[in-house]
Amino acid sequence: MKRREFLKGLAAAQLGMLTAQIGCHNNDATAPTGVGARGPDKVTQRLNVVVHGMFAIVVDQKGKLGDRPGVYLKAPEVSGHHFVAKAFTADNGNLKPASGWETDYEVPQLKLIPDKISFSRKKESTIYIDNRLQDRIIVDVSQHMKRKATDPWWTVDLPVPDEIWPLRATRYNCFDPRYPSYTTNGMSPSQECPLVYVLTYNVDTGSQVLFDSGQNSRVVPIVGGIGRLHLFAEPNGDEEKNLTGKRLEKHLKKHLIQAVDALDELFNPALSLHYDPTKDVDTGLPRDEKINVPCTDKDCVLLCEERSLEESKLDCDAFLKQPTFEQFYLDQNIESDGLKRGSSHSPRRLDAASLKAPRNCMSVIAAFS
Repeated sequence: MKRREFLKGLAAAQLGMLTAQIGCHNNDATAPTGVGARGPDKVTQRLNVVVHGMFAIVVDQKGKLGDRPGVYLKAPEVSGHHFVAKAFTADNGNLKPASGWETDYEVPQLKLIPDKISFSRKKESTIYIDNRLQDRIIVDVSQHMKRKATDPWWTVDLPVPDEIWPLRATRYNCFDPRYPSYTTNGMSPSQECPLVYVLTYNVDTGSQVLFDSGQNSRVVPIVGGIGRLHLFAEPNGDEEKNLTGKRLEKHLKKHLIQAVDALDELFNPALSLHYDPTKDVDTGLPRDEKINVPCTDKDCVLLCEERSLEESKLDCDAFLKQPTFEQFYLDQNIESDGLKRGSSHSPRRLDAASLKAPRNCMSVIAAFS
């Protein structure tokens, strides 16, 4: 898949993003005034919070929703979704459950009290957003959180991150252009919708990272200078394993429509954001060939950290044997004239075939202007 470049945000910062990459800078007094491919400075310790599936990633930089600036990950109730936290350590390019996380943390019922992630760091972060890039969709939610809305199934409370990076993504905007949020926020068909985000934090040396569920706390260990916490709000594949062909396509499309509608209801007034029902849905979940993240730490983010909850049953070696986006679409779309893959017609077939929604849900980022 063609990877999105990491781009620092511009000073013209609307804090209202849906399905967006945020570029941010750690309390720099002067925000960048142009686009640059600059990553964070090398640090001793880093925490990566990898967000999979359907969350509203609410960036509250002004402390409108609490007593301090922060980020609230809000997962709506969606039939078939599982709400799970996992922590990993890296071992020679593979992932294994972190010590103390041999069993996953799961949220089996509505949880009104947020889980919290806490640690020590030298200074808070400020986020700057460029809303003109095609790897993101920006929606200002300032007018959409004035009244109580549907309670999220699961909420996770975090500090404002130092960086947010998009990983695995659709190649196009899969939201419905007929609704007001599409036009008022300047969306376009070519914008990508990430399925996975990484929220990254610089952590003080020696500081523990705690995941506090209210009843107990788990330590997210930092091994090799990096802590790896993954949060999932998506299907685990059990409902789909006996479905094939048109039945599977119909099931997945219905699921995406319902999931985006449930996310929309987390806001009041609603965002008027809906899945485009004219888009078909992939029955497979191809992987990226590579990821480009702006950090210099060795193994800062591993390719297999893109694994969905369904794919987490595979080890990294097995995951990397799955087809890439390019391989998947070319394999699925050999034309009837018998043209071979790799011919001059391949890019056209690839582009046409990739205009489908993902098998999995996408997160959205919501913040304030």
